[in-house]
Amino acid sequence: SPLWLEIQAPAELAAGLREGMNIKLVGSDISGKLIAIGRAVDAASQTILLRAEVSKGAENLRPGQVCEVEIASGNGPLRRLPAAALARIDGKAVVFVQSSNSDKGAQFAIKSVRIISQGGDGVMVDGLIAGERVAIKGVSGLKALATGVGGE
Repeated sequence: SPLWLEIQAPAELAAGLREGMNIKLVGSDISGKLIAIGRAVDAASQTILLRAEVSKGAENLRPGQVCEVEIASGNGPLRRLPAAALARIDGKAVVFVQSSNSDKGAQFAIKSVRIISQGGDGVMVDGLIAGERVAIKGVSGLKALATGVGGE
């Protein structure tokens, strides 16, 4: 104690990270804060090194253990989505999250997100809640239904 985690994160996340952001190990109550953000990109893996200090649950971890973490922005965990999942309505970036599922099919609601980074066929966003299901196909059709106009 204290325990530090070394986190390999995609380089595209760097622009949206700040020291002090909350981290949580996926599937556990173990949590802490981001204390350092590396500047160098590993050439082979295209990742940056992050360091987080575990403040809760450190006794449940072992040196060398591999685990998955969520980094929470002010609006929720950062999340990578296919670029096709993103739409723009009135100039704002949005996604369609599943709001219900019944025998008549899935229902979707519009949710605003903030783009952290974008590249290739992926986009990193915040503003989603962990576990929210996002439409990645048929987005232009959902947009047309939501706005009453044709797709992008």
